[in-house]
Parts: sequence; structure tokens; C-alpha cells
Amino acid sequence: MLFSVWSIHHDKKLWKNLSKFDPCRFLDSSGRLTIPEHFIPFGLGERRCLGESLVDMEVYLFFTHIMHQLNVRAEGTILILESDYRLAIQPKPFKIRISSRED
Repeated sequence: MLFSVWSIHHDKKLWKNLSKFDPCRFLDSSGRLTIPEHFIPFGLGERRCLGESLVDMEVYLFFTHIMHQLNVRAEGTILILESDYRLAIQPKPFKIRISSRED
């Protein structure tokens, strides 16, 4: 059986405000992380991506290292996190200011 991950992740019956960047959709009413069954970025079953655990570990290490070493702030008054739909979903251009925590 084949299925389209894109179609599942863009199904209006499963997700609210599809075009809005909203990390809160993965939080329950008490603020705890909850991953819905229909969120399957690495596929399912025998064809599931073998690199999922490696990606989880690498993203965690990369992100925590950046947050520990650098200050990351939005450049300007409002940071609008919108995206363009092309071959892959891409964020629209935005500016951030990155500085060393030593400054």
C-alpha cells in the first residue's frame, strides 16, 4: 500500500490552520507535548526511514549547541513565519540577528 505523506499532513479534517506555522498544535490543554497519530514525517511500517533516531539526536544536539553559544533574535519588529509551496515548503525570507553570548 502506498500513501502520500504530504496529503495526510495537509488534510483539513486532521489539521487546523494548515498554512499557519503553529507549534502549539502539538501541545495538549496542559501544555505537554503530544504527537498525533497522523503526524508521520518518517513514514510507516517496513518502509519507515531508518535515519529517524539519528535525525532526532542530531537536531537536538545542533539546536541546543546553537542556543547555548549564540543569541538568536528577530530582526525588526515582527517575525512573520509564512511559507511558499514549491517542490518543498520553504519559509519566506526573513531576517534574524545572531550574536555571541559573550557580547
